[in-house]
Amino acid sequence: MLDWVIIQFYGHPNVNQRSVIWNQVSSFIATIAQPIVMIGDFNQVLCIYEKHSKVGRPIQGAKVLMNLINDHGFVDLPSSGVRFTWSNNRRGPDVSSEKLDRAVATSGWMQQFRHVVLLALPIQRSDHMDMNPVPGKYGKSHFEYKSPPS
Repeated sequence: MLDWVIIQFYGHPNVNQRSVIWNQVSSFIATIAQPIVMIGDFNQVLCIYEKHSKVGRPIQGAKVLMNLINDHGFVDLPSSGVRFTWSNNRRGPDVSSEKLDRAVATSGWMQQFRHVVLLALPIQRSDHMDMNPVPGKYGKSHFEYKSPPS
């Protein structure tokens, strides 16, 4: 039996398709008894503070993801590093930045790995930053995940 489960996630780029995927993921999560961490590109901001852009549009799709997070008792992993995890790679007034990449975990997972923080590294090779859950500054953890070298 597994001590915990990791779900690597990619949210559909089309907002209308995301809710279909999130409902399927929610059904899958309901079958898991172990603590869970879900990490990846969710392609979704949850609130206006997770978006920086000159275009002020309403945030579509946030409610369905928020329901998934709340229904299964997930919380955001504490993070360190850059605030926004995606950029449109433009400069000046045309730049748009958002927090699309994240890690969420159940309370059971957080209790097992209470010192893990999500290290958000600056964007260098793509339009997304690298994410690395690492032991936090307040203690050590037996969990480590690193991106493969490119």
